[in-house]
Amino acid sequence: MPDDREAWRQEAVLVLARAIRKTEGRIDLKFRMPHRVGVLPVDSEALEPYLIAKLDNNGTTYVVCSRALPHLGDPVCVDRSEA
Repeated sequence: MPDDREAWRQEAVLVLARAIRKTEGRIDLKFRMPHRVGVLPVDSEALEPYLIAKLDNNGTTYVVCSRALPHLGDPVCVDRSEA
């Protein structure tokens, strides 16, 4: 059984795939490696994980985070239940 961090990573990859399918129309794309995973401080006792993945097409970058990041532009919202 995965721990909370592993469960979050699995969910983030699924959300990433859904966002790519929604914006690019396909998910068989190449990524630059390595992806970045980190945490944002929310307050003195909480951290919010995020995932950054960059396509190998000289530009498209995806950020998966459950918190709003308005400084990054308009988000592509993906419902967790989308297939």
